[in-house]
Amino acid sequence: MVLTEGARGVLPSSDPLVLTGLGGRAVYPHADLVLAIGTRFLDGHSKPHHRNPDCGFIYLNVEAAHGAAPRQSGLILQGDARRTLEALLPLLQGLPERPSRRADMEAVKAWCEVQQRHIQPQWEYVQALRRALPDDAVFVSDLTQVGYFANVAMSIEQPRSYVTPGYQGTLGFAFPTSLGAAAGNPQRPVVSINGDGGFGWGLQELATAARYRLGAIALVFVDGQFANVRRIQRRVFGEVFATEVEGPDLRLLASAFGVRFRGADDPAQLAAAVQESLREPGPVLIAARVGEMATPWPVIHPFVPASYPVPPNPLGEPKSLVTS
Repeated sequence: MVLTEGARGVLPSSDPLVLTGLGGRAVYPHADLVLAIGTRFLDGHSKPHHRNPDCGFIYLNVEAAHGAAPRQSGLILQGDARRTLEALLPLLQGLPERPSRRADMEAVKAWCEVQQRHIQPQWEYVQALRRALPDDAVFVSDLTQVGYFANVAMSIEQPRSYVTPGYQGTLGFAFPTSLGAAAGNPQRPVVSINGDGGFGWGLQELATAARYRLGAIALVFVDGQFANVRRIQRRVFGEVFATEVEGPDLRLLASAFGVRFRGADDPAQLAAAVQESLREPGPVLIAARVGEMATPWPVIHPFVPASYPVPPNPLGEPKSLVTS
């Protein structure tokens, strides 16, 4: 099963048959049939996750338009995902057992990790966060370098524990949203991942966090720029302009609102800061000072070329794509 960003946590990442979108690149070309459940089946650039004339598609969604173009044509089942699947499940009873694909999926997961490790320092930060947080923590991601990468690399083990801006792509989404998550889940740790640019859109909500003593950790990666904008400008124009962020001193900002503050200069320090913050009530602002990061797009979008050697598909080359 391939989970899109919005489905992370529906099944645990540790399940041997669960993959993220990066793993989907390996398995989709070998699929005879794709059942897309409750998903728009489009990436952030409105491109279908997969197209193959030799593959059939079934789109199960309450909105019939989510099975229409630009997706490849297929059967559209309009309805509630849970109720429709419950109705379909009895039809699968009595079918012959198929050989286990566990070994194949383990190979795909290893294939994914090889590529993810090239995205530094995001890989180290995501791993540090996963070690520091309990499985029931609510992780709220923003449009920032570590957030982008976490969509395909963060291990998520429980339902309703991973929240993203969705396909709308709302910069500054994470911190204000995390306050709602903390208010609704007072017994669960809540962490938002922000860049210093995106955090500026909602930093005044530190007042809300302080007033209601919400147990939310606001993690801000500070690099003094809108990093993704800068990367696009370099690619398109060959120069950089208007991307610098003149943000406030986050230590002083936290103090002004009566919010606890911690700083970090590397993944190990970040993990320690998160663990310390979890032991104390109320909101915390953590500033992680970082430099320029590797582009995460090669592991997020298949049409972005990688600057590292991509290992061959562990499942082999599909027959439909083999050319003489």
